[in-house]
Amino acid sequence: MAICVLGVAMVITWTVLDAALTQERDFFLTEEQHRLNSVIASGVDQMQGRVAALSTLANVFSGRANRSHPLPATKHVSIVESFGKFGGSTNLLQQCSVAMWVTDSERATFEASAGQGIRQARPMNASLPPTPANVLGDVFPANAQSYYLPMVLTYPTRLSWALFGDFSQRSLDRAIAINRTFETGQPAAAAPLLTPSGWSVPLHQAILSSDDAGRPWDGFVGATISLDAFSVVFDSDTLLTGGVYVTLVDATADSRTLFSTLPDSRPDDLVTLASQTFMLAERVWVASACMSSQYMDDVVEDSVHPSVYWHTGGAIGVGVAALVVILVTQTRSRVAAQVATQRAKASEQTHATMLQLMNHGMVFFLCCCFRFLCSVRTDCWCVNRTPKSVDRDPGHH
Repeated sequence: MAICVLGVAMVITWTVLDAALTQERDFFLTEEQHRLNSVIASGVDQMQGRVAALSTLANVFSGRANRSHPLPATKHVSIVESFGKFGGSTNLLQQCSVAMWVTDSERATFEASAGQGIRQARPMNASLPPTPANVLGDVFPANAQSYYLPMVLTYPTRLSWALFGDFSQRSLDRAIAINRTFETGQPAAAAPLLTPSGWSVPLHQAILSSDDAGRPWDGFVGATISLDAFSVVFDSDTLLTGGVYVTLVDATADSRTLFSTLPDSRPDDLVTLASQTFMLAERVWVASACMSSQYMDDVVEDSVHPSVYWHTGGAIGVGVAALVVILVTQTRSRVAAQVATQRAKASEQTHATMLQLMNHGMVFFLCCCFRFLCSVRTDCWCVNRTPKSVDRDPGHH
């Protein structure tokens, strides 16, 4: 009986504990989902802000009188490195070039100011190193195009050999991005590039025109920004505390994971708590935050303290079991005492009844004997008295 009571107590404890764990897990999930959705939304806003800031940089080069040399090289370096820090201490701008829109009618004047002709770019060949001989081609023939986009400023300055080359059509992906920024006036990105220092994002921003009648734009700024400029908004102690993993994926054409805090031994029980799909410079990105289910269980258990439930339930079960044993023992004792009392009473009643029966039976026996003797005496008396014969007249037969 005690074991059954203890077992029932353990079952009840398990049921209560399971309900408490479920409630705490639901609460934890709701809180984390709310927090992480807010964090991701804030991070996406910061990413959008850093991309939008490229238009501010482009405005620096609008309306320059000397379009072949809009700024001294040192001034350009200072502006780019200041911009590339994004309010921090590290410059995250890997490359930054300025290309001017030169109409065919402006070409001669521009080339005279530049001191050389506008050169074509050789087709992209990833198997060849990016040397001047492999990148730069011949000068454009006369009247080859309606407009040209020669590079007039470079960063870093070691790339100055590429000046006055038109690279706008060297890569199809980049050409699409340049045409897109000319269509919308907004930043447009080419596909992310994997460099020796990690992923980078090539951005392009049209420069506002200072001569609406002659050209729609003054040119464009091409900036290759380290992915750290975007992922840093998610790579913080505040976000990562508590086993949260963040991923950034470029899902424009195919899913490319650009940033991930997941360990090499990826957990198999990941649960996505927050996710946001957004457009970044004309490309589709997905930011997600996930957490290991095992980690969530550990956090929930630390909050609920199951051992307290088991110890409490066990103590209550033992106490109730002991109480039941005591009550059963006392009940059995009372029942045994009542049975013994009833037996004693029954024995006394039986004994008294037998005595009554015995006494009553002796009187009856003596009465019977007396009656029998009286009957025998009467019979004997009647036998000893012979009746007299009566003479009858024979004629009366």
